[in-house]
Amino acid sequence: MGTIGLTGASGVLGRTIRQTLSSARFSSFEGDVRDRAAVEDWILGTPEIDAVIHFAAIVPTAEVEADPPAAFAINVGGTVNLAETLRRKRANAWMFVASSSHVYAPSDTPLGETSPLAPISLYGLTKLQAEQAALAYQLRFGLSVCVGRIFSFTSEFQAESYFVPSLARRILACEKNGTIGLQGGLQRRDFLATSDVAKSIDILMRGRTHEEDTEHRHGSARRPAQARLGRGRPGRPRGRVRAHAPRSLRRPHHVNQGQRAGAPASRAPATGCGGASRDAAGGGGGA
Repeated sequence: MGTIGLTGASGVLGRTIRQTLSSARFSSFEGDVRDRAAVEDWILGTPEIDAVIHFAAIVPTAEVEADPPAAFAINVGGTVNLAETLRRKRANAWMFVASSSHVYAPSDTPLGETSPLAPISLYGLTKLQAEQAALAYQLRFGLSVCVGRIFSFTSEFQAESYFVPSLARRILACEKNGTIGLQGGLQRRDFLATSDVAKSIDILMRGRTHEEDTEHRHGSARRPAQARLGRGRPGRPRGRVRAHAPRSLRRPHHVNQGQRAGAPASRAPATGCGGASRDAAGGGGGA
């Protein structure tokens, strides 16, 4: 395998994948993905790149809602800039597009790759449009694309606004036998460690070799590929409280368990991009 190009290298998943795949060679894009010339200079300046993992995005839903034009320009326009650069300058490269569980319609049943798509947030809409743009480049120009819909994940690198860091902070601040407000406590969420997300992407990246060899032998066209990155073993967020809280908070279950209507439910096992059906997290989602 050659060098792996990486956008969003300073983010949570970017930092984790470099740690997890420590033996791989990475070239990180340090510019603005809205600047196509900068993206092209990066690709041309690293001729050994044969795969690109595209993480760069505005992720927190509050930031997307605060500045929708910027979110669409980065999340969608940045994906188009990268796809256009690869198809013109590095047509044989493989492109992984990090998408999200937010692209799905609300569901009370397990979600898989073929589940209905109907995002209810602007963030989810930007990720769905990024998927559609990348897959259009695959269908129209033959670019090798894999979309990974990443479900909820946790990491020591996450900001305090995310669920688990926020939960830990509130538990530490809570008095004995106190009350913790927990929005969506009865939802079912599929939490991964970010190292599992990184390993999932590595499985998909390595699996592309088999697919490309098969296509070469049989003359078949590249097909659109999506994978749901999750464990397939969802749990309720209130379980996280019990797991992280000291005994003084566990016994009375002082948790306000309001549920956001239409929250995604549990997940089905994933199908790899160009590989056999498998749990893409390796038994272990999301942005």
